[in-house]
Amino acid sequence: MYAHEIDINKAGFHAAMEALMMDDPHPDDGFQDCPSHWLQRALYAYEWAKRTFLTQDLGFTLYQELPRPGEAREAVLLHEVTQQEKRALR
Repeated sequence: MYAHEIDINKAGFHAAMEALMMDDPHPDDGFQDCPSHWLQRALYAYEWAKRTFLTQDLGFTLYQELPRPGEAREAVLLHEVTQQEKRALR
């Protein structure tokens, strides 16, 4: 790879794009929907997919499974609910 190229995780990219399209409200009713919230969801989805869908070396090529439709959305919503529950316990 050349120094000026950026390595983008394909599964992460697909998950982030799905998260950017989410219109689900945040579990905390008082949370205002805003661009920083959209970015936070996309970044979480990207990192989640990177950890979940690992690249496999098949010897002659690299292979990476992509998240199924709705899978990233589910992961983001579960993460938000978990974070909200942790805040409620404080």
